[in-house]
Amino acid sequence: MKIKKLIIVFALLAVLFGACGKGHYDLDNVQGVALEGEVLVPVASGNYTIMEMMERFGIDSLITFSATGGMQYHDSYEHKNAVSGHELLHFRNENLYKSWSLPEIALQTLASPIDTVIHYSHTLVLQSDHINVFNALVKTGKIYFKLGVANAAVQVRRFRIHCPEITDRQGNEFWCEILQADEGLEVDLNGYSFQTEEPNTFHFDFRLEVRLNPSTLPAGKVEFMMQVEDLTVSEMLGWLEPHNSYSEIVTDFDIFPDNVMGTLELEDVELRLQMRNGFHVPTRLVIDTAEVTGFDFETIQIFEVLPQVIEMDFSSSYVEIFHRSMAGVIGAHGAIAKATSTFTLNPNGLTDRITVADTCSVAVRADVDIPLSFTANEVHYLDTVIMNLSENLSGTLPMLESPEWVKKLTLELNLTSNIPLDLEGRIMMYDAENDEITDVLVDDFILISASFDGQPVERSVSIEVTDERIGKMMQANRMILDFGVDTQAREVELTPNQFLRFFAKCKVE
Repeated sequence: MKIKKLIIVFALLAVLFGACGKGHYDLDNVQGVALEGEVLVPVASGNYTIMEMMERFGIDSLITFSATGGMQYHDSYEHKNAVSGHELLHFRNENLYKSWSLPEIALQTLASPIDTVIHYSHTLVLQSDHINVFNALVKTGKIYFKLGVANAAVQVRRFRIHCPEITDRQGNEFWCEILQADEGLEVDLNGYSFQTEEPNTFHFDFRLEVRLNPSTLPAGKVEFMMQVEDLTVSEMLGWLEPHNSYSEIVTDFDIFPDNVMGTLELEDVELRLQMRNGFHVPTRLVIDTAEVTGFDFETIQIFEVLPQVIEMDFSSSYVEIFHRSMAGVIGAHGAIAKATSTFTLNPNGLTDRITVADTCSVAVRADVDIPLSFTANEVHYLDTVIMNLSENLSGTLPMLESPEWVKKLTLELNLTSNIPLDLEGRIMMYDAENDEITDVLVDDFILISASFDGQPVERSVSIEVTDERIGKMMQANRMILDFGVDTQAREVELTPNQFLRFFAKCKVE
């Protein structure tokens, strides 16, 4: 409702004097002269529908229409990744250090250098809190190798590393090599694949080609280091460990702006809860808290019994798991919706092999439909209009720097409405610089009565401001509007084409 535009007519009195330019009169030398008469000037008009008022409140995008044409406030909340494959498909970082003995060859007995090949092996079991993998496509990850030999008489000619469970994009088994001691090697595993007989298990074979030189020192040992970092997979075949994910949702539930206060008594509020399980294992949802709270109404419990336990198998699309029609009282400004829950993936610990991608997720969506049919209880619209009447008037007619020149201001309003709401209120003049209400222009003022049969209701209102109060108006630079909406204890329904029309004119003496 464009109430500001309706009330701002008080600040538009300068329009009245705009028809009389300063050049028509020499007012600077007027003394002891009374200017008598009155002028009637139209200052504002409007025709606003309920839908246009919703646009003013900024909630028109949340308005939908039922099958019968009734208006509904619709809000939806979606938690797309209550459990996400992205958070599951990864391994812990591994830091492996090995020390291998060189062959027992007495270097001091050698007459000349000799070349030899030494074989080592190691089984690496990657650790993960969530996944047991047989086949997988690597998304990210790097593997580092480094070789060191303490004895300078042992020369590394080649160190080859082989793992048959890891293959590159072309399907070739993993091979890499280090050509000298103390040299590091880094391999980016992006795009590689795993294929293992045992979950998360890899067998590495190492071929060390060395030259042994005559020396008075013993052969010593080979020091080997391997690190696996940031290893994640985009898709896997295996099984998932049971996994719990706690969720807490706290969201503001605003129907109207902050400056709308009071409560609305609602009927037939529809709440639907839907869930989607993108994993090929069962999922359990346990809801511990689900409530709507506000400072001006009692807490509304969504479920009659808590906790709520909901079991769900695989579903690629949303499935409705809860539907309830509710009634209750809610704040016109809004409320806070709070829900706490736990999702458990694979709660029974199944070990069947399934395919899991990092795009898999468990998602939940809540939809609420509030029909715009209600009983209004002490609902108020509070607003402030910037207005400096003294500057507006004196800027047009210098003689009006003193309010004694104006005998009386009269605002006349003609209104027509078929909206099923009583509109009443107060209009106060406010001096922001001195933090003072200078005048109550109208108090408990009936603007227009409700129409309960759809037929237009008409009303004419006249507001007079006389000499003494004109001075107080000149002192103010703000106008405070406090309008009340009442349905006379009836349940009413708003429709998009219900309207409020008004025409305002100002009479000045």
